[in-house]
Amino acid sequence: MSWGRTSLGGQERAEVMELIEELVSTYGEGHAVWMTQEMLRAVSQGPLAERLAEATGIAGDGPSGEDLTPDPSGKQEKCTWCVTEEDLPEVTPELVLESEVKPRSYRVHLPGPGSFRCSETELGFEVRAAVTVQYGYGSWDWHLSAAEKQQWMVAGPLFNIRVKPAVAVAAVHLPHFLCLAGTANKSSSDAVLSQMRIAHFVDGRMTLEEPTQVRPFHAVLENPSFSFIGVLWKPIYAVFPFIPIHSVVLIYQVVKAAAITLHLYLIPNDRSLIQAVEEEEKKHQSIQVLKPPQTKPLYFGSCYTVCSSLDLEEVDFRYMSPEDQQPFMEIYTKDMREGLKLIVLMKRYGEVVWKVLSDAEAVVSAADAHLLLTQGEYLALNRLEDPEIRVATLIDMVLSKGDQAHQLFLDCLRNLFFTFPALEPIVTGLQTGFHADVAIPRPGAQTGGPASAEGEHFVDRHRAELIQRVSMVDGVLDMLCGTVLDNEQYQSIRAERSNPEKMRKLYELMPSWNRVCKDRLYHSLKAKHKFLIEELEGK
Repeated sequence: MSWGRTSLGGQERAEVMELIEELVSTYGEGHAVWMTQEMLRAVSQGPLAERLAEATGIAGDGPSGEDLTPDPSGKQEKCTWCVTEEDLPEVTPELVLESEVKPRSYRVHLPGPGSFRCSETELGFEVRAAVTVQYGYGSWDWHLSAAEKQQWMVAGPLFNIRVKPAVAVAAVHLPHFLCLAGTANKSSSDAVLSQMRIAHFVDGRMTLEEPTQVRPFHAVLENPSFSFIGVLWKPIYAVFPFIPIHSVVLIYQVVKAAAITLHLYLIPNDRSLIQAVEEEEKKHQSIQVLKPPQTKPLYFGSCYTVCSSLDLEEVDFRYMSPEDQQPFMEIYTKDMREGLKLIVLMKRYGEVVWKVLSDAEAVVSAADAHLLLTQGEYLALNRLEDPEIRVATLIDMVLSKGDQAHQLFLDCLRNLFFTFPALEPIVTGLQTGFHADVAIPRPGAQTGGPASAEGEHFVDRHRAELIQRVSMVDGVLDMLCGTVLDNEQYQSIRAERSNPEKMRKLYELMPSWNRVCKDRLYHSLKAKHKFLIEELEGK
């Protein structure tokens, strides 16, 4: 078949229309267009993919035309397609070490009616009265027969749950890793949900129940009985043979290796599997590489290509029981000075499903994960296009939060060391500044910098020129909103009619600013008016 402007005969046209109708009816318009675009890009037909989007009026970025990029707030943790659940209150359970032979379990006691979600397993409960709940992971391999494995697909961890008194539990929320938004179409979604079951195992026999409610990441069962219990799904090959799986990439560095050796795991987002990988790597004294693990949803049975700056390997994505050795790819290098670049692609279509962050992105994400940034600060940082300015602004933010935040930030940067060696000067500077209270070198700092030798700040020295010559004031204000400016100040300045009037209004606030606020204005100006700032710095 030619990808050009070829006329189709009557029979060919009918076959194409039938294929299109089948795609749309099964996956919905947005997902069907997205799938078609990915196939076009895989055969180097990017322009045709864009024309398809223009012709249909559908963005085609994902199910229902949704953008597949992560939530800019950084708070969407599990899936780029699914909406975030309204969580139950999180509780840290008591760890019960029963014996060396029996695996560990968790215990929570609630003194009265309420609900909770376990921070370790994501298992949730709604209870009517005081209750003690003890639970641990079980093995699907030990409970499913060979025939049942052919018929059913594991869709989440298996739990062994004990409750006293059992009647106190009104509902249990069992985690699953099916990406339900991947269906995109209501009829297909209903068909998928109709095949989800809660499996119970008693005396070697499996019984199945329909969940009372299915949420993006949990299946809810009201008035449950307890035994070994978990979520299964029956593939519907005639309607929906594959379903996307919420998945993660885990990377561990083997500390005892002669050179730098990394283990990369590609697994379903299942806490029992993540815990199994963690325990296995701890035996070898490996340490986890700090990075956001979530991928785009993946498909069981598909092959994924892992591309590093040094090598290229393929890995089959499949479910393996927690007691089995989880497959991993070994990445080996002697020289990390340039940093290790990693990308995971779906082999068939060449779609990027995960990639390692740049140095600047990794630092900002690490600071956000350690709760060192407000949502406004995180958004403001990600508006800065220059990575050096982004990191320098982040350092200013952290330094303004006191010694405790400074030390926590320093600790998380040390964990990024072996993946991003370019961070070493920043860590060295932070260590010097923390212990000796001296100035910390900023990446990309130029001679003169924001402050002159006399101590006068750049934005004070060049007040007149900046008021008259800054033309992208709104962009500068966007970067300052949430960090230097509150929403009321931001709206007030934006309301001024001309750029010089906006800059004068901004300068009216400056007497109340500290050095950090002025530095942020300087970096925002440099991001939007690079050549103007360089000209003024040269005077």
